[in-house]
Order: sequence, then C-alpha cells, then structure tokens
Amino acid sequence: MKPVIIFAFWAVLTAGCQSKSVQSSLPVWLLGCWQSERGFQEVWTEKTPTSLLGEGYKLDGVERKPTETMLIQLDDAQVMFTASPVGQKETEFTGVQLIEGFARFENPSHDFPQRIEYRRIGDTLSAKVSTMDEEKTFEFAFSRCEAP
Repeated sequence: MKPVIIFAFWAVLTAGCQSKSVQSSLPVWLLGCWQSERGFQEVWTEKTPTSLLGEGYKLDGVERKPTETMLIQLDDAQVMFTASPVGQKETEFTGVQLIEGFARFENPSHDFPQRIEYRRIGDTLSAKVSTMDEEKTFEFAFSRCEAP
C-alpha cells in the first residue's frame, strides 16, 4: 500500500513540474496582440499547455483579412513552428534557438523563408524571415495592440 501512495504523491508533484518545463520551452512571451505600422497584425494565444496558436492578418481600413495561421508546439521534446499561409500548403520549421525574448526556427529545404526569427524587447516585437544565408530578408516591427 505504501508504494502506491508514494507513487501517487510523486506523480502529482512531477506532473506540475513537467507542465511548467514544457511551457517554459515555448516562447510564451509571444502571447498577445502585435501590430506593425505596415498594417500587419499577429495575435498569439495559448492553444494547449504545449502549443501556441498565432493568427496573422492584413489590416485594410476597418477590415482584417486573414493571411496566415501559425502553430508553435512541443513535439517529442522539440519545438516546432508550422506556418499555414492562406492558399498555400503548410510548412514546418524546427526550433533551433529558444531563449527568453528570442526564437529562431529553420527549414533549410524550404524555398522561402528558410529561417523565421522573433525577438521581443519590452512592448516591441520584431519578426524576420530570411534565407539561411540571409541574402533575402524581410523584417517586421510590431508593437502591442488591443486584442480583437
């Protein structure tokens, strides 16, 4: 009887620890609404304890047109970024560097982009998409906005 009680107690304790460590490997600092001066918006929410959902929009006056759905999830101890632009097939990128305030995802076999980076400093967020050699690069500067 004692081993069962000890195991149950251990399972309860470690379950909380596992959830925290899984979530800490996700870039939860992306959560919220971000808007660029060029009329792009990204809204990041927690989909599950092991995944974040990002929705991209192009602002056209008062209308928000969906441009992309993004998913960041922990998959077998690896953080994966899946981009699903409207009208195109989805592409997966592997998390290669994830630290507080910075995330880099790569897929060298994809035509463009091959690398996606997010960097957060305070209430500003920058996103950069590029080729591996950075010969082709696009950068976006975002600031906090009100969630729709």
